[in-house]
Amino acid sequence: MKQIAVMFSFYTLCALNLQAQTKIFNLAEVDEAPFIIKCADSLNSKECFTTGLNEYIHQNIDIMKLVDHRNLPGKAYVQFIVTEEAVVRQVNVRTRNKFLKEEALRLFADLKIEHPARKNSKNVAIQHVIPITFNTEVFKSYKDFERNGKKQ
Repeated sequence: MKQIAVMFSFYTLCALNLQAQTKIFNLAEVDEAPFIIKCADSLNSKECFTTGLNEYIHQNIDIMKLVDHRNLPGKAYVQFIVTEEAVVRQVNVRTRNKFLKEEALRLFADLKIEHPARKNSKNVAIQHVIPITFNTEVFKSYKDFERNGKKQ
């Protein structure tokens, strides 16, 4: 009889634990995306999130460190979760280059989210994947930069 009571308690706790786990949405499923920076009024929250994330990466990437190690060009895919509390967690990086992986992990360790995603007026967690292309161009002269570099 004690064994049945213990098993029933165990199964009840397991069921409650499963119900307590947070559902993680993707960007397409939420009403409002997480907020990183203030965007122009013409952008919706999802476009603003993507734009803010790209701007953050471009402003904070340490290309010179990677150039010093001759690790460019390269690509990394970064998967991360933004929790209901607007905290970046579970950052996973897929790349063949350990220096690119270290730089991507450093970037996302410092990423600050102002507000979490929202669905049905409630804060929710989202999972997102972004590719990062690590690339730099070397110009032979200032004229070469003037001719080719300003197009970017």
